[in-house]
Amino acid sequence: MSIRIAHGPSHAEDDLSAPFNSELAEAVLDTVRQPLIILDEKLVVQSVNGAFHRTFEEADGEVLGRSVWELGGGQWDIEPLRAVLNTVLAEHRALTDFVIRFGETRRGQRTFRLDARQVVLGETRYRLVLVALEDVTDLLLVERERDLYERRLERSNRDLEDFAHAASHDLQEPLRKVRAFADRLERSFDDAVLTEKQTDYMTRMRDAASRMQVRIDDLLRLARVGRSEPRYERVDLRKLVASVMQDLDRAVIESESAVEVGNLPTIEGDPSQFALLFQNLIANAIKYRKPGTRARVRVTPGPADSEWVQVAVSDDGIGFDPAYAERIFRPFERLHGRDEYEGSGVGLSICRRVVELHGGSITADGEPGIGATFTIRLPAAQRKGV
Repeated sequence: MSIRIAHGPSHAEDDLSAPFNSELAEAVLDTVRQPLIILDEKLVVQSVNGAFHRTFEEADGEVLGRSVWELGGGQWDIEPLRAVLNTVLAEHRALTDFVIRFGETRRGQRTFRLDARQVVLGETRYRLVLVALEDVTDLLLVERERDLYERRLERSNRDLEDFAHAASHDLQEPLRKVRAFADRLERSFDDAVLTEKQTDYMTRMRDAASRMQVRIDDLLRLARVGRSEPRYERVDLRKLVASVMQDLDRAVIESESAVEVGNLPTIEGDPSQFALLFQNLIANAIKYRKPGTRARVRVTPGPADSEWVQVAVSDDGIGFDPAYAERIFRPFERLHGRDEYEGSGVGLSICRRVVELHGGSITADGEPGIGATFTIRLPAAQRKGV
């Protein structure tokens, strides 16, 4: 087939010959990675590119001069495709994203998106139909897997909500009864009746019930983070941390700690979740101070650009082994015994969940006896509808 490219007025010295135009057109077609077919007005194949040959493994002799309906043993001959190609010819309008499946391809059964448009050549008004194919088999597979994952995630969230409801009602009530009856049982005996070992058993029973109550409450707090749609607004982090410090005022005074807050940026996010984030990080820094010393906590901005901001919360406390930098974010993970430091080990899990819900990341660095630094990286603005 001879393909001509129309040119505007040109000087004789830079005029392009027809053979060159034909070679250029064929080179352009063969450079395109998607299969291309050129049909005449009777839908007979006039030309195909190299990508077509590689995809369908049909030589020129098997396709050129043949009706499109004969290609691939007739697999193109389906009524919906006949209708749309006839529409392209009759109404001179483009067709986009028509989905078609072929079984006779180099990679077996594949799904394509097909685009087609009519081209009218020069003064002769000779009509051609250009057909382009895009293999979307893998893309559709990824989309199906994503949809499946989203459905599973939705079911998981529903299960989590059901568990949260059970934890807040069905589990807490028996715990309250255990603690209440333990108190009644102890009061029903005179001090002289209970031995030292029996008194110890009663104390352990109440303490275990109290710890379970705390764990349930913390698990509920963790489950609640992200269950509701975030309320995005512009948040001045410096003002937000100042407000958090008012809530932590008692802990700061009792520990005689010092908290330094730098010139933090303003970003977009949920202020209540950000408050939870910094409250947990600063409270942890105060709690894990070296015995007999005052904690020195710093909340400082890091490198920032138009898209991302960075904030670090660092302290000079007991620190931790870098080998546990990932483990400490797991729910209920503790690097120290209950007798040393109170708490259930959920705070950092909440921090990570808040940061990830905002499309960011949080990392921990520590050194035993030196201190710890938690680095938060967050997008300056949230992408709506993502």
